[in-house]
Formats: sequence, C-alpha cells, structure tokens
Amino acid sequence: MGQVFIANGTTTVTEVGRQATEGNTTINVTGGAGNFTIYRAQGVVATVTSGSAAVTGSVVTLSAGANTITVDGNGTCTLNLTIGTAANWNSVESWSAASGGTGGASVPTSSDNVYFDANSFTGASQVVTVDAGANCLDMDWTGATNTPILSNLNGIYIFGSLTLGAMSITASVGVVFSSTSTGRTVTTNGVDIGIFYFNGVGGGWTLQDAFTSGAYGALQAGTLNTNGQTVTTASTFDAGNGAGVKVLTLGSSIVNCAFLEYPGSNLTLTANTATINCSGNFAGGGITTYNIVNLTGATSTISGSNTFAELNLASGTTQTITFTDGTTQTVTDADLGGSAGHVHTLVGTAAAGWAISKASGRLLGAYLDLSYSTATGGAAFYARNNSVNTVGNTGWMFREPVGVYK
Repeated sequence: MGQVFIANGTTTVTEVGRQATEGNTTINVTGGAGNFTIYRAQGVVATVTSGSAAVTGSVVTLSAGANTITVDGNGTCTLNLTIGTAANWNSVESWSAASGGTGGASVPTSSDNVYFDANSFTGASQVVTVDAGANCLDMDWTGATNTPILSNLNGIYIFGSLTLGAMSITASVGVVFSSTSTGRTVTTNGVDIGIFYFNGVGGGWTLQDAFTSGAYGALQAGTLNTNGQTVTTASTFDAGNGAGVKVLTLGSSIVNCAFLEYPGSNLTLTANTATINCSGNFAGGGITTYNIVNLTGATSTISGSNTFAELNLASGTTQTITFTDGTTQTVTDADLGGSAGHVHTLVGTAAAGWAISKASGRLLGAYLDLSYSTATGGAAFYARNNSVNTVGNTGWMFREPVGVYK
C-alpha cells in the first residue's frame, strides 16, 4: 500500500523500481521522447506533472494499475504520492506476483499462497480489508512491518497453513480453516485471531503456539491437535459443532473459555492431561473422560452426563451450579466446596434431580447449599461445615466425617 512501481517503456527513466515516499519525487527521463509505465497500487493517490520534460495530459492523475506516461523528450517530471491507509483484498492492484514486484496480479485463489512481508506496507497501521469472501492456500505474515491490520469483514478461507506476525485482526466474521489435507499448522505469534472455524473434511491442523480468540469458534470437520498449547476464547468454544466427522486432541493444553459446548455429533475427543477452565456453561457431551475441569464463574449449567478425573469449583467465589435433571456426573475426585462468604449452591433444573457418582473414598464439601442431588457410587459424601440440606437430597451426610477435620 502507498506504492507505485516505475518501469521503462519506449523511453528510459532513471528511477525504475518501487517508489513509496510521501510527497514529490523527481523522475529523470534520459531516453528521449516516448513513454514509460507507472503501476499504482490501491490505497495511494498519485499524480505526474510536467517539468523540463513535458508530460502529455499534465497533470496526470494515476489510476490503480498500469498507467502509460508520455513525455516529449529528455528532462524531468514530478511524481507526487499521498500514501493511503487502506486497500481491498479483492482488488488485483493489491497483489504482486513477487515480493517487491508490480501490482496487477490476480486475486488469490485457494491454490495460491499469500505473503505479507517488509515490502507490503509503507505506513503505520495500514488496513487490508476483506471486502468480499477471500481464499488462499498458505497465509504468511512473516516479516510484515508497520503493524498492519487485517479487517476481516467477509470471511477468509485458508486451505493450507497460517502464520501470523506483527499485525492484528479485526473481525466481524470468521477465519475458516478449510483444508481437506492433513499436516497443516497454525502459528498465531500472539495475535488474537477473532472468530474462527476449523471446517475441512479430511483436513488436519496442529497448533504451534498459544491460540487466542477474543470472540468464539468451533471445530466443525477435520482433526485439530492443540499440541499442548494454551487455547483461549472470550466466548464459546464449540468442541464439535455440526455433523461432520471430527477429532479433537487436547494433550496437555490449558483451555480457557466462557462456554464449552458439544452441540454436534461424530466427535472423537481425547482430553489427555488437559485442564479446562470454564467461566460459564459446560456441555461436554459425555463422550470422554475429562481430565481437570474448573468451573470459575458465578453461574454455570452442566448439561448431560459427564466423567471427570477432577471437577473443581472456585472456593473463593459465590457460585450457583445447575445440573440438568436426569444426569450423572462421575468423578474420580472433586472439590465442590465454598468458603466463608462464598456459598456454592448446587441444584437441579427441577425436582427430578441430578446425581454425582464417586466409586470410593470420600468427597468432602463445605459451604454447600444442595438441592435434588443423589450421591452414589460407593464413596462417602460429606456436606460439612456450614452446608445446607435444602431439599430432595439423598446419599449425602450433612456433618463432619468422624476423625477428619479439614
């Protein structure tokens, strides 16, 4: 953006090549009368004015793309640039076939790699706007300077791998990872990706670093390996949206989300040693043994029957946790208790009730307000220390266990 490219024609000019300097540049004509070409990128205003060499049509306002400039002989003329701040993805003048080359290349397709590098941006915070649906194979921002902005207004479909750089994304629609081949990678380098979808039948992606969305996203088709990286979404992470075949492997990742949902089907989920921190509703689908799930917000609804190695509530937060009636939450261990001034209210969605199951040992919880809960499975369940037996509970002992103080 903010660039022109000067090429010789039937005459010769000494300033052949890229120009990206705001203001006036002298063009020296040494090849006699004739013409030369100036390619103007989108996002810049440029004029050519006669000097000692007369320019036909002076003052010539350059249009985007190739412009033929005709002079009457040797001498000088003046190029004036006003560097712009924005260009559109779906303009041929925004693209070159090579780094530092002329504009006018075709708009990328799903078979084309796109690169944003040190030759792409000439001023601070210049914006590339996705003005219509965009496609590419690999997208790579390595080496881009001046902290550019990708404004994703109409959706970007990436059929290969993604590498972000020193830039930012503003989004009202999603980045859609659409590959139908495995071996793809996603490297965000700390950039908030915005809305995202992994949706490629047969596609496979592996995260290379922490993955952050200030919005929400989903796995809709294909295989996603979080590769032990931290995954953070400000809103919902749909772990298996839709009916497409999908595989999600969490490894040792920490997943931070406001809501975790499994609203679809055909998902194979391997939780491995991952920790899920969820500040809102948890709808895990009952399809795996979750390792550690921490419910951190003031209110959450747990939907469906789920199995947890650990299910933990935030002892220093007043919480209301609602369990859908007819479900059983099976735990190897759990810390459900509150603390002084922070009661945990555990309740079913109605009087039909919910169950919690632990096979052996004890489950201890203080500052609990329990309703419609059935404790089962073989362990001893103690609602102790300022806990309240509100209504409809079975299997709980509302006292301290003998010989144990905690």
